[in-house]
Amino acid sequence: MNATVAVALFGSSYLAGIGWLFHRRALGKVIFAGIGALIAANLLGTAVNHFTGWRELQVVSSMDLAGKANRLILGPWHPIWEEVVFRGIPLLC
Repeated sequence: MNATVAVALFGSSYLAGIGWLFHRRALGKVIFAGIGALIAANLLGTAVNHFTGWRELQVVSSMDLAGKANRLILGPWHPIWEEVVFRGIPLLC
């Protein structure tokens, strides 16, 4: 399958799922549940890091210009792609 077609299908299913939730007047509940889950996950992660002593790895500050450019250009797209892949089709289904 062509990557463009796959992205178009994922994007279309994501938008259709959002439209369906909006039509059923359930979009607000889903948004609040997502925010609550995000807060709970951050609190749980902080607690685990505190009690185990684990720390997140720091990004190397000596990244070259190409690495910084790639991070600047591609970094913002990661959350969008993740939402399309993991919620687009399930919301439609």
